[in-house]
Amino acid sequence: MKASEASAADHVNPWRIAVLYGMASYLDAGALTGTSTALVLFAQELALSKSDIGLLSGLLTAFFALGSLCGGALGDRLGRQTVFRASLASFLVGLVCFGLASNQVMLYAGVVILGSTIGANLPVATTMIAESAPEHLRGKLLTLSSLLWLVGIASTAVVTALAAKLGATGG
Repeated sequence: MKASEASAADHVNPWRIAVLYGMASYLDAGALTGTSTALVLFAQELALSKSDIGLLSGLLTAFFALGSLCGGALGDRLGRQTVFRASLASFLVGLVCFGLASNQVMLYAGVVILGSTIGANLPVATTMIAESAPEHLRGKLLTLSSLLWLVGIASTAVVTALAAKLGATGG
């Protein structure tokens, strides 16, 4: 962590930091699970075969892993906040590309961008939570981030149940 990041973290409530960076876990989990569901809903409109859906899901997972490997190292080199902000901006680009996909190329681009940015911000966000937490609260604050991950999955399941009837629009 850079000196400016450390001094800023010293003056902020660690619970606030855990919630703010934990929301990245919420968004990441929602995007991971929602993307898989949306692919099925996009299938007819974008002429996706079962193989396409499998390949897109596999790419999402592979780029998630690659993003995790790179994100942690980049956070160490460039600063965690810098990487976190860049990953959130890229996350938005990936969501727009995926959500507005009118062809398979846009879908593939969205999946690659989403996977890599989800992966990149996860190690940075959890590290920032851990570094800002007093030792006696570290486990609780990291658990909060994990709980927000689970809430992201659950909320995606609820939205999926409500939107599935809408087909590609629901996706």
